[in-house]
Amino acid sequence: MKRALTFVLAVLASAFLISASAISAPEVTIYAGEDPSSVGIVLGGWGSGAALLNSKQGITGPNSIEVRTDGYYSGARLDFTKPVDLSDAFATKYACLVLTMKFQGLGAEGETFGTTPYTPAPGMPPGMPYGPRTGYPPGYPFGGSYGASTGTSTSPIPSYLRVVMVVNGSKLTAEDQPIDITRIQDGILSLYIPLEAFQGTKPNRPALLQRLIIFGDRYSTFYLGEIRTAIDDEEITVDPLDEMEVSTGDRVEFSATAQGGESLLEYVWDFDASDGIQEEAYGPVVTHVFRKPGDYTVTLIVRDINRVKEPAKTTVTIRVAQQ
Repeated sequence: MKRALTFVLAVLASAFLISASAISAPEVTIYAGEDPSSVGIVLGGWGSGAALLNSKQGITGPNSIEVRTDGYYSGARLDFTKPVDLSDAFATKYACLVLTMKFQGLGAEGETFGTTPYTPAPGMPPGMPYGPRTGYPPGYPFGGSYGASTGTSTSPIPSYLRVVMVVNGSKLTAEDQPIDITRIQDGILSLYIPLEAFQGTKPNRPALLQRLIIFGDRYSTFYLGEIRTAIDDEEITVDPLDEMEVSTGDRVEFSATAQGGESLLEYVWDFDASDGIQEEAYGPVVTHVFRKPGDYTVTLIVRDINRVKEPAKTTVTIRVAQQ
């Protein structure tokens, strides 16, 4: 009898652990287009920014949160009266915070956006890059552009976001997260920010999200339709480069293709391995002129911008003849 009771208790304990694991999974939906007040989200602003309910620009649900930014220290504030448990997400290496956004003027042809006209703080011209962009090399392939709204106002797309989470009372900040406009489809973009990109004291269990603040590097208005966590563990791979025979003085073009899941990728080139691997050019397509004849080992390293995943590397030999 005692042995049977012990077995039953063990089964119940296992079922409880499985159930608890399912509830506190690394993939959590934080907001999905509901009326924010119905799920315990209080909208507000930081500085001259704002977060407002918008009932016309839903993405995954009937509503969205209208985000108004005015530089890296004015933006939208979301307070969670029911803090969201992100413990398992923070414990998972490749967990990301995912922001799904709609940008004004980039929807279907003829779509009306019905936004409230908004102007930046006094003395600040629209489109001014209020925040720093340090740490990114020349030719970095990401950046925003102005949208042509069919609604009542126009707004530039931010080039970078600054996202702040308050977890267990401590601030975690992800700086300079690029908006890659080439990934915007029908006006919608899902931006994946690795939790490891957030700088600050990593939370202990339970890791309770209490506040989320979203800033842009310029005056901008866009619509936040979904907030969730997700896993992006696809490794970075790069296709082999083609060997070439060229002459001194030729302008040689190199083109690379790489994959890395949802990660934004950075391409870093070195054109002569004999003097050490250096960062001599950036981008998927670059050009270089070899001044002396000989065989050169060209090295390409592809890495994610937040340095979370293992970089991919490939090399190719270029034979250079005297002109």
